[in-house]
Amino acid sequence: MNQIIDFCSDEVLLDPYPAYRQLLDSGGVMYDETKKIVYLGRYDDVRELLKNADQFSSSHSAMTETMVHMDGDSHFNARDILQAAFQPAVLARELTRLNDLTDKRAHNLSVLREPFDFVDMFAARIPTTILSWMFGEQDDRSVDYRAWSWAFLNSGAEHDGQHTLTHEQLLADSKRYLDELFQEALSKPSRGWVVQILIKAYREERITYQGMMNLGILLMAAAHETTSDALTNSMLVLADRQHMWATLRHDEVHVKPFVEEVLRFEPPVQRRPRFAVEDVSIGGIEVPASTNIVAMIGAANRDPDVFEEPDTFLLNRKRNPHLSFGSGPHVCLGMQLARIEMINSINALRRHIRSFRLSRPLTADDYRNVLFLRSPKQLWLEFTH
Repeated sequence: MNQIIDFCSDEVLLDPYPAYRQLLDSGGVMYDETKKIVYLGRYDDVRELLKNADQFSSSHSAMTETMVHMDGDSHFNARDILQAAFQPAVLARELTRLNDLTDKRAHNLSVLREPFDFVDMFAARIPTTILSWMFGEQDDRSVDYRAWSWAFLNSGAEHDGQHTLTHEQLLADSKRYLDELFQEALSKPSRGWVVQILIKAYREERITYQGMMNLGILLMAAAHETTSDALTNSMLVLADRQHMWATLRHDEVHVKPFVEEVLRFEPPVQRRPRFAVEDVSIGGIEVPASTNIVAMIGAANRDPDVFEEPDTFLLNRKRNPHLSFGSGPHVCLGMQLARIEMINSINALRRHIRSFRLSRPLTADDYRNVLFLRSPKQLWLEFTH
């Protein structure tokens, strides 16, 4: 590849897809010598990178040692404990309040007569409320969960603006909250179904106390951030496609394929980092051991060798094997929960909202400066009926 693409530029932050197209058209692989990073864009290469944990590790990270950054037995054991929380029967039992939650939130939007921030009033509220159910929390901790998760995901001091605490203070505050939560659960039964599962594993000595804290951190960061982003991206897609919104409102049968196409077309997680454990060949190039490699999910989801009309949003796409939930041993544990939340939310919105539009154009400043996630921090909408 002759031309180096700056995947960290404001231009790419606002709209990464022309850069992804350039990457794919140039063979799907780019080595940035200045940053010592290999970028992979082709679907097959990205899937191979994500599936092959023996040669491409996730554990080379400065972040807290959560399950996302584990490999081997430690990853398997942590995943084995947590996956019990996301079984279909468990979700069916624990989400009986979801219909009421989404319907109430959608109704609250429908009576507004001024522009509103969809992220704050809906997209972030649904998954953070479910997170509170997981933790057995009775109070509304939505603002805290959002700030704490952002502190885990972001190495800088930037956050959602609703807290005056520094980055370090937010991290300490969140860990103190989890410690108090687990200490209380050890003395009396918790109402949170995930906390119950973690406490049981701790008492059976299948996990250490620190390991339990790490899984709490993972949930804090992952259980709502990507779902909130996906819901926000859904409304962003629809704001310019009101004919599609009319189709969704007319017939519920289109909601599930719509959700899958949003995940392909505007995936919340755009990139996944790995590093080469040994000298290896991938994407047609030789990669030395310890090289950082980035799987460009957003590019792979638009690979023309896999997806028909990849840059077009097709409501009823017949074949949609997107990689937005990853692949291999690190495939997203909560993907079915995320789908349930999105489908339920879209159905609630279609019952209450007739038509809408962006109240102002988006700029690069509207997107958070974290390259692996893509969604506006705020999405100001207004009704047009």
